[in-house]
Amino acid sequence: MVQKQRVMVVVFLFSILLVACTAVLPPDPVDRKTPIHSLPGNATPTVTTEIPALAAARASLAAAYGIEPSTIQVMGVEPVDWRDSCLEIQIAGQSCLQVVTPGYRILLLAAGGQVEYRSNLDGTLVMPANLPPQTNYPAPVQIARQMASDTWLIPVEEFLVVYVENVDWSNGCLGVERPNTACTEAIVPGYRIVMEAQGMRYEYHTDQLGNIIVEASSQQPALGAPQLTWVGGDEECRMAHINERGMDYGVCGGTLAIEVFSEPQHAVELLNYLNAYTTFTAQTSAGRVELRGLAQPLASPAEQRSVAEWAAALVVDRLDGDSGAGIAFRWKRTGGIAGFCDELIVYRSGYAEAASCKDGGQSLGKFRVSPAYLDTLYGYLDTFKPFSRKETDPATADAMTLHLEFFGRGEIEPVDADRASLMQFASDLFTQIP
Repeated sequence: MVQKQRVMVVVFLFSILLVACTAVLPPDPVDRKTPIHSLPGNATPTVTTEIPALAAARASLAAAYGIEPSTIQVMGVEPVDWRDSCLEIQIAGQSCLQVVTPGYRILLLAAGGQVEYRSNLDGTLVMPANLPPQTNYPAPVQIARQMASDTWLIPVEEFLVVYVENVDWSNGCLGVERPNTACTEAIVPGYRIVMEAQGMRYEYHTDQLGNIIVEASSQQPALGAPQLTWVGGDEECRMAHINERGMDYGVCGGTLAIEVFSEPQHAVELLNYLNAYTTFTAQTSAGRVELRGLAQPLASPAEQRSVAEWAAALVVDRLDGDSGAGIAFRWKRTGGIAGFCDELIVYRSGYAEAASCKDGGQSLGKFRVSPAYLDTLYGYLDTFKPFSRKETDPATADAMTLHLEFFGRGEIEPVDADRASLMQFASDLFTQIP
């Protein structure tokens, strides 16, 4: 009996010891896969989950190098709280909001070189922190740089690439047709290469391999990198690259003309867009637009269209000489007991100009319509055909008259109720002058 009790005590003590040991053992590891990680620059590339910011950075670098995104290796992705809205990247001529911007530092490897990209959280703002080495551009770019250096006797390293675009040239002359030169009538895939050196801009057109390189324009004023790119057109493809200094523009498959803005108006309007929205790329009914915004808010579809409409109007004005192409409607109010004489011009871009026509005329200011009015405006423009309307009070003395000239693009002929609704919309908008 005593022997049995001893055995039970030993078993009891052993059980206590076993439980104690089990309590201090670490739990089995949990298999957690996180897409956010950081690797040193010389580490072995690791496969990561493709977060939106990483996909956007990979696409941007692929476009810059002219390579497939799948050939780009990911060296590291690190979460960072950037100290400003520009992701701590200094951009000449651009102002940055001093607000903390959560995002990522992304290290990519392509064409033998490592490039750092910076982004916000959702990947709608992605920017290279260090410019890609000039040697990493497609071969035709290097040939064009050397050709420009030999032609203009400027050291090749001074030719900085502003942008490189993939273009399907409409003929063998690569969009540069000269007298007494025959062009083969066949599509030729290639590049538009824009470079700057010593304050001047140079444009070259090439095929994909660099066997054909044509100087499209040279020694025009340098503008710097574009802050807005637009491609659109109703009957032919047109494009423009715009920043605060000026713009280049023209037919997609041709040589682009350059304009340095002589008045501050266009620069001010562009800055309004840059400081209102974050970076976006959108396909709108007014064309494809890419804006390198500096703010946090996302542009609504109507606001994205307004940016495209603004750029489209600039191009149409220059190529077609139609300065009124961007007008949505004109409204005027005259008479009444108060002796009104007011005018309002609203543009497809969402900008509006108000003026008094009393005493020789006086500007009442230019402003942007609110997003709610913008949605309504585009609804009218896309629905109704153009029309003019005049309304006069029944009173014979001190009668007030309203005029409306509407430049719609829709297919529906507005009935009287529609015209009255548009007239009221214009009258209400005049009251929104800041």
